[in-house]
Amino acid sequence: MRVKLLLLVLIILPLFLFTVSVGAETTSVAGTTDSASTTRKPLPLIQEKREMIIKNRQETRTILKDKREELKDKKVEFREKLQIIRDEKKRSMVEGIDEKISRMNSTHTARFSTVLEKLEMVLNKITEKAQIAKSKGVDSSMVDSAIVAAKTAIDAAKAAVTAQGLKTYSIEVVSETALKRNVGSVVSMFRKDLKDVHKAVVDAKQAVQKAEMELAKVRGEQKEVGDK
Repeated sequence: MRVKLLLLVLIILPLFLFTVSVGAETTSVAGTTDSASTTRKPLPLIQEKREMIIKNRQETRTILKDKREELKDKKVEFREKLQIIRDEKKRSMVEGIDEKISRMNSTHTARFSTVLEKLEMVLNKITEKAQIAKSKGVDSSMVDSAIVAAKTAIDAAKAAVTAQGLKTYSIEVVSETALKRNVGSVVSMFRKDLKDVHKAVVDAKQAVQKAEMELAKVRGEQKEVGDK
C-alpha cells in the first residue's frame, strides 16, 4: 500500500515542480512591462484600447465565475465516484491531486492574464509613441509592422489563456487498479496544456520586445529629424 501511495506522489511531484518554474518565468515576463511606464496623457485611440481591456477583463471574470459554479457540481460527482476506492489515504490523495490541478490551473491562467494585460498596455504606449514619431515625418513602417505582429501574438495568447481557464481535468475513477494510470494521464495532459499556453504568453512578450526595439530605432531617427 505504501508503494502505491509513493507512486501517486511521484506522479504529482513533477507537476508541482513544473508549475513553480512556470510561475518564475511568468514573473520575469511581467517585469518586462514596467520599463515602459509613462505619465504621458494617452491619445484617444490608446484610451479607447485601455477601456476595451478593462471591459474584456470584466467579461472574462464573469465567464470564469460561471465556470467555478459548474466545477462545484463536478466536484460533488467526483467525490461520489471516489467512494469505490476502499483505501481512505489513497482516496484522500487522489482528491487532493484533483483539487491541486484545478487550483493550479486557476492560479496560472489568472497570472497569464495579468501578464498579457500589462503587455497590451505597453504595446498601447509603443503605438502612441510611434504615432507621435509619424506625425513628425519619421518613417514608422517597421515599428508599425512590429506592433501589428505583437497585437496578433497577444490576441492569440489571450484566446489560449481563456480556453485554458475554461478547461476541466477529470480523473476517471472506474477501479482501484486503473487509478494510478488515469491520474498520471490527467497530470500529463495538464502539464502539456499549461506549457502550450505558457509558450503563447512568452511569444507575445517577445513580440512586444521586438516592437520596443523597432520603436527605439524610430525615436533615434526622430531625434535626428529634430536636430536638423
